[in-house]
Amino acid sequence: MDRNAYYPNMPATPSHSDAVKPTLAVKSCMALTNELEDLKHHVEEYASAPQAGCHYLRESQNWKNAPQHSQRAHRRRLWQQAMSMSRLTIVNVMDHLWAITHILNADSIALYSHQTLTRVACEGAARIAHLLDESASYEARLLRAAAPLLADADAKVTETREVMAARPDLPITLDSASKHRDVVLRMIESAGIRITYNASDKPTRLEIGDPVQREPYKPNFTTMMAKHFPERPASYRSTSGVVHSNPTTLGSAVVSSPLDLELELGPDVPGIGAAVMTAIDASIIVTEAYARFYGHTPESAVHASKRRRQAIDVYMQRWLTGQSTN
Repeated sequence: MDRNAYYPNMPATPSHSDAVKPTLAVKSCMALTNELEDLKHHVEEYASAPQAGCHYLRESQNWKNAPQHSQRAHRRRLWQQAMSMSRLTIVNVMDHLWAITHILNADSIALYSHQTLTRVACEGAARIAHLLDESASYEARLLRAAAPLLADADAKVTETREVMAARPDLPITLDSASKHRDVVLRMIESAGIRITYNASDKPTRLEIGDPVQREPYKPNFTTMMAKHFPERPASYRSTSGVVHSNPTTLGSAVVSSPLDLELELGPDVPGIGAAVMTAIDASIIVTEAYARFYGHTPESAVHASKRRRQAIDVYMQRWLTGQSTN
């Protein structure tokens, strides 16, 4: 029996001594490894040297312009939370890019996991672009920080309730989660942000200022991904197939005949190339957002990233051409 038949995490490529990985997979791994190194360098360079007049320096003092004196400290704290969120999200993006390089550099090629890792990196990049959007006002940025903070605090309360209901024997109470939510809610409201609730007393949007600026309580990631990844139409929906174990998506890795008793699986080689190209897109989005927020020009860095992406595309075309002639 094929050892991969029921253990898809086992090598999906031939395990004999002269087995050779597809060139496309090797080149994709090399390109993403170099991309990750450059991304680390650029974001550190930008953040450590904010340029005069940039969004970061201007907004760091904007709390002083709050319409009410009592709002100042809370706006300052909320904006600092936004900066912390951007840094942590970048770490999450980089961590998943690093994981992609490691599974592509392993002795065997991943069947599906590169897709889920790419999805997380892309979501993170879209969040960063949304949060640090150079066209957003200071007040809009406060809303874009407040919304996920409140949603996260609410989710923690719900999670704790569910654990308590399922495991009443555990020494768990709502105190910590509820206190954290109260602190977050108090900071948001004290910063002059209004929360709108629906008939079920669930938050729907956050508002600030006059004229009013609004932000939804929970973002529409499908719309956000379409906005920030225009060259990858439906990429967010396609990765959902792996995340939700859709049979058609999982079935694309089957290389054996439906009549065979044994299930033989093989990697989607062009899918690996496409995933890495999308991961590089995520890196570009982060680079551009960080550069512009801190007053730098990202053109040279983005150009290098696009060259890597183009190189993968060339290898993809070669692979597809080779397959079509076989």
